[in-house]
Amino acid sequence: IDNEPSGEDQPAASIEDALAAEVERIKDRKGKPYLSIGLGKDMACIGFIRLDPRFDPVDTVIRCLKSGIACRALQRLVPLQTVCYANMQDFIKMATAVVSEHFKAKFDASSATYSVIVESRMNSSLDKRVLIDLLGDLVGPTYKVDLKAPKVCLVVQILKNVVGMSVVPDYYKLARLNIQEFAKVKEE
Repeated sequence: IDNEPSGEDQPAASIEDALAAEVERIKDRKGKPYLSIGLGKDMACIGFIRLDPRFDPVDTVIRCLKSGIACRALQRLVPLQTVCYANMQDFIKMATAVVSEHFKAKFDASSATYSVIVESRMNSSLDKRVLIDLLGDLVGPTYKVDLKAPKVCLVVQILKNVVGMSVVPDYYKLARLNIQEFAKVKEE
């Protein structure tokens, strides 16, 4: 499902016509911001939103939370700055890039504390403890670990055969990106 209407009120005469119309619609939007939403198979409670690459998912989620969005059907927004296939070799490449680009480049070792959060669903190929140790090694000893109130969290989400990662500042102050919990904290 896309955020822009297709402009077609009538169904296509054939599959070929429908496909050609969709390709034309995509070509017409080239260079324009887009939002693409998809629901995962066998996962009734999970939806995926792909943003235009010009938008940072972490900033977008934080802005949504702080703007006070409210939705009974939506509980959490989890930004993923990059995703890869859920195997150790691909994860190491992804994690190295994320730590250097989104963590070390933006946060000073003298003031930033960090934590690693790994959540895994329907996957047994990647061990959480191994990932946490690997990320700790990539970050290095100059950054201090703080499990209660870190300035930055390295968030790793594993879902089936896909793993995604992001660097989220003030993760716990943002109520772990839980919309209802953040609204309660904001009211207090």
